[in-house]
Amino acid sequence: MLETSRLPERRASDAGYRTLIDAMPQIMWATDANGWHYYYNRRWYEYTGLSEADSLGFGFTNALHPDDKERTLERWQRAWGHGESYEIEYRFRSHDGAYRWFIGRASPVRAPGGEIVEWVGTCTDIDDQKRASEAQRFLGEASALLADTLDYEETLARVAQLAVPHIADWCAVDICEADGQLRRLAVAHVDPSKVTLAWELNRRYPFNSSAPTGVANVLRTGKSEMISEIPEELIRTVVKDPELREITLSLGLRSSMVVPLVTRGRTLGAISLVAAESGRLFSRSDLELAEDLARRAAVAVDNAELYRELHQFRATLDWTADCVFMFDPETFQFFYVNQGAVDQVGYTHEELLRMTPLDIKPEFDEARFREMVAPLLAGERSLHTFTTIHRHKDGHDVPVEIALQYVRPEGQDGRFVAVVRDITERKRAEEAMRESEQRYRERSEELARVAEALENRNRELDQFAYVTSHDLKAPLRGIANLAQWVEEDLDEAVTPEVRQHLELLRGRVNRMEGLIDGILQYSRVGRVAVQPERVDVGQLVADVVDLLAPPESATVEVAPDMPTLTTERLPLQQVFQNLIGNALKHAGPAVRVRVSYRDHGTSYEFAVTDDGPGIPPQYHGRIFGIFQTLASRDKVEGSGLGLALIKKIVEYRRGRVWLESTEGQGTTFFFTWPKDTWYMLARPPS
Repeated sequence: MLETSRLPERRASDAGYRTLIDAMPQIMWATDANGWHYYYNRRWYEYTGLSEADSLGFGFTNALHPDDKERTLERWQRAWGHGESYEIEYRFRSHDGAYRWFIGRASPVRAPGGEIVEWVGTCTDIDDQKRASEAQRFLGEASALLADTLDYEETLARVAQLAVPHIADWCAVDICEADGQLRRLAVAHVDPSKVTLAWELNRRYPFNSSAPTGVANVLRTGKSEMISEIPEELIRTVVKDPELREITLSLGLRSSMVVPLVTRGRTLGAISLVAAESGRLFSRSDLELAEDLARRAAVAVDNAELYRELHQFRATLDWTADCVFMFDPETFQFFYVNQGAVDQVGYTHEELLRMTPLDIKPEFDEARFREMVAPLLAGERSLHTFTTIHRHKDGHDVPVEIALQYVRPEGQDGRFVAVVRDITERKRAEEAMRESEQRYRERSEELARVAEALENRNRELDQFAYVTSHDLKAPLRGIANLAQWVEEDLDEAVTPEVRQHLELLRGRVNRMEGLIDGILQYSRVGRVAVQPERVDVGQLVADVVDLLAPPESATVEVAPDMPTLTTERLPLQQVFQNLIGNALKHAGPAVRVRVSYRDHGTSYEFAVTDDGPGIPPQYHGRIFGIFQTLASRDKVEGSGLGLALIKKIVEYRRGRVWLESTEGQGTTFFFTWPKDTWYMLARPPS
């Protein structure tokens, strides 16, 4: 503890002297020889708000910033102990709680004999100069950080750390994402637990874009917002959530600034700065510093985005199939080539950047090349496309097609941009096409000859079939007539056995005629053009049933919603007639037949179902063959061509026919039929 005493007489006690000192803008003070403060001028009391009792002696430490106390007392004791003048910078708290920087100076007052009788000192407010100096230093550090990396997220996080505690006690950085959402990028505070609290609050209370103040308001307006002193009532009014309001009040927030990150007319985000524990109240100069920082940060973010876009653009160009060359309009020297260009001509990037188009285009000399690009430079043409040869580094030639443009970006020099495509494969394909066209003409000619021969052969077959049908049917009719005549001549003398033989003879004549007709129909499938028309399938089936004239004991049911489609009526009628006729012939006199369908999109699936004896599985495959029947022809009349004819008719139209049957449980025949006549175009006639 320093010894203290009071000098009985001091110059500071002189009334006139006191008046002069009290009028000075600086803080002045005096101590006795032992360093005990016995006097402060009026400025001290006005600034600190302390009473004389709280100030005298070593009471001045009550106004010192806690971080400055130890070094200040240590420096003062050293000066007092050695009797030397001293100078120091420290912070004093004002009556409103804010701290300002002062420079303190003190000198000893000596008696004629040289002994120290007292100390006289001054405290000069240097806060503005100090802050200006610190601001410049801070901005210098911030600029260095911003220029240090192109990872803007890391950079802004480091800037937030730098801002605390140089500018504020809290700092937060928010960035607008491409989708318009706001993302908190960084939070800084000297106390890590408070940083954790801030992130938790950010998670629990998401950003409100409609908030009237704070970040939301700054993002909407693009203008800074400062609250020099935050009254408690403002927090109670603005923060609606009770829990959040109490947490906010407990943080002791005193002053705030929110400044936008603006560049090229775009608001990229915002930096929020808050004073709390330090008791600092932001001023206009603080806002200007924060805005300066935000401008530099916004430029850094913009530069990082531009660099990333450029990097992505170059990476994209490197991955394109085409080659890109950019060169100077005067010297023709390349200043950019993508990876495709390197791969195409075999030179490295570095080698190409020392070359010109003339070095890889053997067909051009300088005069001819300048003549070619002159219309582009003059603005007479916007694009020139041509084919030429690029000479590879190893000497082989690469055929290329080039799209050449002259462009002049705003604020930049003009340049030529050439997009080059390797057309080696195209050249090979063109040559192959020429060879193929020649072969095609020779195939085509042969096909024409074959088609003509087939057409002649078809006409001969048609004529042969007609003649054969006529010539074969003529003797059959004669045999039938003779049988009839024999029966008439014998009259009552005809025995039952003879009558049975005559009936068998006439039946086999009819079967032979049916066989001839079936063969003729089968041979004509696909060769006789039939005009398509709108067909109501329900009505068509009704006509077939009427034509077949089933016995009264038989039942034929037709689904009520059968479709209508554009097709050839006669082939479809033949299919239904044969399927329904087979059911009536083979399933017994009391057969029940049902006709139905299902829609398969581009085709219909029709079904003809009977409740007859069914067909054993071992016969499912063979019944669609020519001349195949399961029952004896003497028991059931048939040519054996019906199902074979159905199969040929359906498959010609790209359809399918099949059956499902179990012996003793009836049979269902299915076939598919196209909704339209596309097959007539897709398949040339046989």
